[in-house]
Amino acid sequence: MSESTGNKKDDEEKHMSESRKKDSILGEKYTEHVDDSGEKIGESRNREGWFGDKYIEHTDHDGNKTGESRASEGLLGDKYTENLDNEGNKVGESRAREGLFGDKYIEHLDNDGNKVGESRAREGLFGDKYVEHTGSPPHQKQNNNELSPENDDFWETIKEKAALIGGVLGAIAGLVDAIGSDSVTSFSDYLIHIVIGAVAGGVMVGLMVTMLPWAIVLGVIVLVLKACGVA
Repeated sequence: MSESTGNKKDDEEKHMSESRKKDSILGEKYTEHVDDSGEKIGESRNREGWFGDKYIEHTDHDGNKTGESRASEGLLGDKYTENLDNEGNKVGESRAREGLFGDKYIEHLDNDGNKVGESRAREGLFGDKYVEHTGSPPHQKQNNNELSPENDDFWETIKEKAALIGGVLGAIAGLVDAIGSDSVTSFSDYLIHIVIGAVAGGVMVGLMVTMLPWAIVLGVIVLVLKACGVA
């Protein structure tokens, strides 16, 4: 982030970043934050305390903890997110807002109630969902389902449909293989090829999407075995 100019409106327009949902190699979900040049500046992960309390932990690009965000409730039952620094001191709040035209966003406030930034849900050219921040937000996945890209993330949708997509592709491959085989002469033979292809395709694509590194290794092994005439 750039240094403050003393003008909160100018700072709010200059400070920009994005948050996108990610999966680690082991399948752990987290939120990655990047600045306006695309450089990673930190991460946020869901955590659970000793007594079952849930919160979001923020870290910088080196993995050092920089703060936390916890769901809170006001005296009148209003829900908001309380933002804390690395020592547990409150540094501000984040609250869900609605604009004049029904647009929903998150407003970030400092301890004095002054607005320091906003976060809004966005969609990229290819349907990818992310959250755009302006000003000085606590770089986090907001505790607001309407703004969180987690529920409607492009890659999450692909993962949910992976088995179905793989099954369809596998069935097509099985049918093509059956058509090109001289030993396939009956309807039941064609059906067997299609079913085997569908099952194999669903399993393989599912593995490739959820455990891509291991799937690549498995694929290389299969190709080597085929080249050696074993498979």
